[in-house]
Amino acid sequence: MDMKAPSLGLLAASPLVDALRRGGYVLIMRHPDSSRTHPDVSLARPGNVRRERQLDITACDSVRAMGVAFRALQLKVSCVRSSSAFRAREASELAGFGEPTEAPELDEVPCSSPGGAPPSDWLRAQSGRPPPVGTNTLLLTHEPNIMDAFKAILPVAPGDMLVFLPADAAVGTLVARIPLRDWPHLAALDGSG
Repeated sequence: MDMKAPSLGLLAASPLVDALRRGGYVLIMRHPDSSRTHPDVSLARPGNVRRERQLDITACDSVRAMGVAFRALQLKVSCVRSSSAFRAREASELAGFGEPTEAPELDEVPCSSPGGAPPSDWLRAQSGRPPPVGTNTLLLTHEPNIMDAFKAILPVAPGDMLVFLPADAAVGTLVARIPLRDWPHLAALDGSG
């Protein structure tokens, strides 16, 4: 399969939504756009106690719209894991998924990790791990991690969600790439938006 598949990939919008409703997919999302600078104390959002980078206003609105679309489309997510970075955790909370479980393997790392098993091995393995029946798994991470784990699917824009179908192999099959801006359109096409 061409890992550089365009938006929505191998599945058209309606079959994709139906498939996601049935569950069984691993969704790997690059966190949405964030400011390149750390916020001033007065501009740090609640919970951003270390004044880390946070999502920009447009990304906040887009993530909220994605969450609305998930609920309208009745997509079930049983497990949400994220990087410990505020911007990744913020995306989960703004989308309405709640406080994610932090996984150090999802933290931003350089493209090549010296010594030991790289986090990319963990991320690839997660793409092949089926979620509980009738649900999907969501992993929020960073571009370098995705680049390292899935070299053939670049580029991955901020907020892009990669949809993997776990298989008998160690790595899931990429069936779709959904840009953040497309979630409201999916809900509208379904008559749910």
